[in-house]
Amino acid sequence: MATQPTSPAAADSPAAPAKQFTLFKSSLPSSQYFFKNGMCAGFVDGRYATDDLGKIDELKAEIELNHPFIYIDDDELTCDVVAQDPMSHLRAKIRAEIEAEMMANPQQHGTTANVGGEGTGLADSKAAAAVTASSGK
Repeated sequence: MATQPTSPAAADSPAAPAKQFTLFKSSLPSSQYFFKNGMCAGFVDGRYATDDLGKIDELKAEIELNHPFIYIDDDELTCDVVAQDPMSHLRAKIRAEIEAEMMANPQQHGTTANVGGEGTGLADSKAAAAVTASSGK
């Protein structure tokens, strides 16, 4: 079975192997599948992961019956983490995009050592000391 870490931290951690969840995908970005017992599988960003053998068996049976949207990606059969909150996957994706933008434009986002740069409205202690000295107090 192929596994892909869900985050760079997961790839670097020497800790014990994380619990593996079977990953199902949907060709629809946001959809729901209702199990025979009434429970719901919410596909967020086209992904749903579970370690419940009953749910895995039922979804695999649906795939064998040629379900029009649900499938298993042979390149990503399992994942390490299941988000308890369905929106956490999207939040992580957005957070990564924002962090990449901030690193690409550090001056614009005040993420450099030059905190007191012109136009930022921020000052380090050296700049504050210079202003205090020039005020005569």
